[in-house]
Amino acid sequence: MWPPRANNLGTLLNNLGELARARKRFEEALRIYRKLAGAEPGAHLPRVAMTLNNLGGLLGDLGERAQARKHYEEALGIRRKLAEGEPGAYLPELATTLNNLGVLLSDLGEQSPAREHYEEALRIRRKLARAEPGAYLPDVAVTLNNLGILLNDLGERGPARKHHEEALAIRRKLAEAEPGAYLPDVAVTLNNLGVLLSNLGEGGLARKHHEEALRIRRKLAEAEPGAYLPDVATTLNNLGNLLSNLGEHTPAREHYEEALRIYRKLAEVEPAAYLPDVAMTLNNLGNLLSDLGERTLAREHYEEALHTYRKLAEAEPQVFLERLRSVIHNANLLAQESDTAADDWPALKDAKETLVRLERSLGEVARHKRAA
Repeated sequence: MWPPRANNLGTLLNNLGELARARKRFEEALRIYRKLAGAEPGAHLPRVAMTLNNLGGLLGDLGERAQARKHYEEALGIRRKLAEGEPGAYLPELATTLNNLGVLLSDLGEQSPAREHYEEALRIRRKLARAEPGAYLPDVAVTLNNLGILLNDLGERGPARKHHEEALAIRRKLAEAEPGAYLPDVAVTLNNLGVLLSNLGEGGLARKHHEEALRIRRKLAEAEPGAYLPDVATTLNNLGNLLSNLGEHTPAREHYEEALRIYRKLAEVEPAAYLPDVAMTLNNLGNLLSDLGERTLAREHYEEALHTYRKLAEAEPQVFLERLRSVIHNANLLAQESDTAADDWPALKDAKETLVRLERSLGEVARHKRAA
């Protein structure tokens, strides 16, 4: 298959959620483009970078973050070089890869380099949008949104709020003209701003944002469940967190349980992508059930979350170790309330042993790096 067709088919399959087939097409295109670029780099290196970027996004969705990073970094190197020679042609692509690599690094917990990549992408996109707002304002909103999430995680909530609110204003305006194209983005920012407002203690406003996001996402999922059901589950989970904090336990439980049903169904098809979400929601629901005094059911949810996070942490300790630690902490509290010794709870005991072993292993790796 000629590489443009393979790459385009890969993009289509990726958008349809057929990730395994999309991967084969992207890999096929990349092999051909690399070969062509060996003879004509000027003509084909941009296509190598494009396919590396696409494949990086796909691998990130599949949970293969180390390989995704490798692809993004190679794409970034190529696009920097191209942008030095032809900034007008390649600066937008450079910003795209900076933004995408920022997302991946943020997921890996590497917040400082993620921030640097986002901020560079935002500078480029603001400059482009001043000249062509119709073409580049959507990209400005994307990076504002991503940077807002990161700043919230870093505890810089004032700047985070400013970024989210600017992104929301841009996206609402875009959605007025093209709702089909931009309503999903409005929902994304409403959801993220809801999380931030909840962290700021503005529960009423946070609820308003989450509920608007949920209405939009439910409507989108009715038309395209494959594309938007994951987003419905995300907002259900976030709204469950908020309602739980507000003491509204019954609707919180309903939201968590619906999110869990969706994530379980998604994980049957794509376990690498959605098992972390299953475990997260199990933990959240376990916390709520514990608060409600339903300790037996809470224990069942914690046990499944512990088992899932143990397996995930074995494969990617840098990503999942803290999440495993969090569930261990919550399960410990339940054990203490139930007068249960950790040794009498095999799943908890095994999780603790795994945590200690992986922490030791990571510590040894860090010592070797320092010594080198």
